[in-house]
Amino acid sequence: MNYTICNLEDEDFPEMEDMFACVFPEVETGLPDAFEYRVRNLSKGIYLDSGELAGFILCDVYGKQFEQIKINYIVVHPAYQKQGFGSILLQHVVKLCLKMKKKICLIPVMKHHILKWYRKQGFRISKVCDAAGGGKLYEMSYRV
Repeated sequence: MNYTICNLEDEDFPEMEDMFACVFPEVETGLPDAFEYRVRNLSKGIYLDSGELAGFILCDVYGKQFEQIKINYIVVHPAYQKQGFGSILLQHVVKLCLKMKKKICLIPVMKHHILKWYRKQGFRISKVCDAAGGGKLYEMSYRV
């Protein structure tokens, strides 16, 4: 399947919001803030030849001196999951961050299958915290 990776634009938000609601039907509400504070040259969408948005990644800066890039969300439409689009987006952003000599971290991850996927992509657990309702939160960073 042919695709293009481009910066996310303001007009992409309604389509992103619909996709986000499909992937996170009840629990997540942070998309508007993550979109508003995104680093425009690192937050990317993956578009099919038809022009349809298949997925996106939202990043912002983090740290006292903005020394890290934080990946807030990677979202792939359910119709296009398990086709490598999430990995493509993540590795694209990792390469850009490495060129910029920025550290890369993830918001805390709670689900073990997601944790395993990020490990496969080259991330490691850098911090473990207790979650507010039980369980653990795993903060991850990219192994350089």
